[in-house]
Amino acid sequence: MAHRGRSERALGVLLLAACMTMQGVGRAADHVPSMPAAEHYALAVSDSPDRTEARPLHGATLRERAYVFVTPQRPLAPVAQVDFYLDGRPVKTELEAPYDLLGSSDDGATATPLDTLVLADGDHVIVAEVLFRDGAALRVGARFEVRNRAGAAAPVTPGDLEAGGGVGRSSSTERGRR
Repeated sequence: MAHRGRSERALGVLLLAACMTMQGVGRAADHVPSMPAAEHYALAVSDSPDRTEARPLHGATLRERAYVFVTPQRPLAPVAQVDFYLDGRPVKTELEAPYDLLGSSDDGATATPLDTLVLADGDHVIVAEVLFRDGAALRVGARFEVRNRAGAAAPVTPGDLEAGGGVGRSSSTERGRR
């Protein structure tokens, strides 16, 4: 019986560690002391291309155009790049601030919008992997809901997610240009 008790305690400790790791998704790894704490980084969304009146992306409901980016816009440590993923698919790599989901104007003053009309209504996830110049990495993610007109959402194809693809524009707008 004593052996079983130790095994149960060991399993309990392992489960606790796994739960703590899962809850810590998006937090800085303990073994990387030079990296800023994850609570300083997040995904934000604005209704404006200049990123004003930003709010957390996590838990947000998005309609039509949204401007998604990593905060802070001036990172606490030198960033090499930020890789963005939408529903597990790579979307864009940003090499300099501001770190916008779909890029920004040449001067960085305005972000390129995510046109949610090309996404199905329902839950979606965006993850940003921040890679620091010292080799450390940090992942931040947010679950959000798209709620446009019923039946108006078009399915997303891999081509839509390529840099400069249709994610930043409505598929109906694209058809109208042809």
